[in-house]
Amino acid sequence: MIYDRFVQGLNTIPLLSPQDTAATALTTPYMQLGGSHGGTLFVHFGTVTGVSDDEPVTVTLLAATVAGGSGAAAVTFNYRLSSAVGANAWGAVTAATTAGVALTSVSVDGKVLAIDISPSGILSQKADATHFAAAVTPNAALTVCNVSAILQLVPRYSQNDMVSAT
Repeated sequence: MIYDRFVQGLNTIPLLSPQDTAATALTTPYMQLGGSHGGTLFVHFGTVTGVSDDEPVTVTLLAATVAGGSGAAAVTFNYRLSSAVGANAWGAVTAATTAGVALTSVSVDGKVLAIDISPSGILSQKADATHFAAAVTPNAALTVCNVSAILQLVPRYSQNDMVSAT
């Protein structure tokens, strides 16, 4: 069993600081696939508003051959969407296509998207992949899109000072 109290046991990496991206797309830094058994990438949404309630924020998972994202391609992934802030309910595990998952401002406001990072799943789709990242692409009509991202990896060899995943 992995013990993760006070950031010991899992390799926890802040990827995106909390920010209002409005309608500007963001990509997390590319992280290494090697050195871990997998993990979870958490994309936390704050207030998300636009002209209407059906404008989506699309999140895709990218696999690349180098840390800079060269040769990146979208891959399928599994995800869960949390309930609103203050509740501890999660939606069912759902499969996303290479187009990602499109969440409307109403469905994502104040929620967390948990993306399963499966090295074997990524490598089965892009055999030469060494790195991965998430892209958050808000609809052009969104006026506010507060977002942040944190990655938790299960290291192959757990320790207090983790081997770099960058």
